[in-house]
Amino acid sequence: MRRQARAEATRRRIIDAAVELFAAIGYGDTSLADIVKAAKVTKGAFYYHFTSKEAVAEAIIGESNERVAAAYADATREARPALEKLIAGSYAIAGAIRSDTLVGIGNQLIQSLSQIGDTGGQVYPRWKSIFAEEANAAATAGQLRDGMIADDVGEAIYVSMVGCQLLSDAIGDDAFDRLARAWRILLRAVAPGKALAELDDFLIGTRQLYRDPTR
Repeated sequence: MRRQARAEATRRRIIDAAVELFAAIGYGDTSLADIVKAAKVTKGAFYYHFTSKEAVAEAIIGESNERVAAAYADATREARPALEKLIAGSYAIAGAIRSDTLVGIGNQLIQSLSQIGDTGGQVYPRWKSIFAEEANAAATAGQLRDGMIADDVGEAIYVSMVGCQLLSDAIGDDAFDRLARAWRILLRAVAPGKALAELDDFLIGTRQLYRDPTR
């Protein structure tokens, strides 16, 4: 048990060191030797846990996705209309990316699919399905406009959320304000007119819960 705890602590140091280096100088400019040195482990200890720098990146992506999933589940646990759940969930994801360094780095690594193999590419379809499921729940409850295809609605919302993150990362503006602007357009495209006032109020209230820590 003690040996297992030491091994887990070593693995944790390697991941944490890699996250700090990727945040400071970027994935591409970080070498395996840099990670070994920053983690204060031997190469043998590193290779006991990981086969390469890419394997560390995959582990970061995996842990990042677990943390994002937990944040999303917590934000959507309360019984409420499906579109409100999607608003709350999208803000929880954006909040995790902005406030948790590991999640933020994991999100950046997902975008570098060619560098880290298939792990990143598996994340987007999984989340697209989650958003599609919620959109289907909205359709079943009569919360979408007539003629809306629920799967398409879920995908459009998820793509908009990812786009907001990418653009805010690129130009350094407030990701939560950008997400609110996108939601105002999306709601008018997919929700019945009679539901807009309540949805707008929920969006305003949700936005007020979040502040971009990078600004």
